[in-house]
Amino acid sequence: MNDDEIWEATKECFGPDDGSLPTLEVRNLSPSEIERVYLWVRKRVLILGKASFWDRELASERGLDAVPNAASLIASGKADVFHFVATNWASAGPVPPIGLQFFEEAIGIDYRMGSDWTKVEVCQLFAFLSDLVELTTSGKLGPSVLEGPPCGDAFAETFERYRRERAQ
Repeated sequence: MNDDEIWEATKECFGPDDGSLPTLEVRNLSPSEIERVYLWVRKRVLILGKASFWDRELASERGLDAVPNAASLIASGKADVFHFVATNWASAGPVPPIGLQFFEEAIGIDYRMGSDWTKVEVCQLFAFLSDLVELTTSGKLGPSVLEGPPCGDAFAETFERYRRERAQ
């Protein structure tokens, strides 16, 4: 699948900026997969702003770097789900920020629609998401039921085709 095909199939998911934050989800993840993906993401991205989580045992907010793997605390019930905004997630140049939210069995990826998303950035997002899903055994990317992109089904179908063709 070439870059033009990806862009044509998904460009409606990225513009114009309507103020929303469409969300994609990687679902069906085990606690160990959540932990592995979290560590991979943290090595790869630059976090923008303050990133923290609610520590249920201490009943206080703590910075993500206060513990070796904040995502591991979610499955054990020691922390609430958390979200942070990241940049530098692509290996080839500047990209728009994305949000990452870690749940017990899923990871949410949100973004602001608008002109920052061109064919180049969308194709870099596909590569990033594909690498992320490849860290799992049964992870499946799809649109959020509550806040998915306007063409979420087309995005998911294009992503699955991209992954199949990339694996060949």
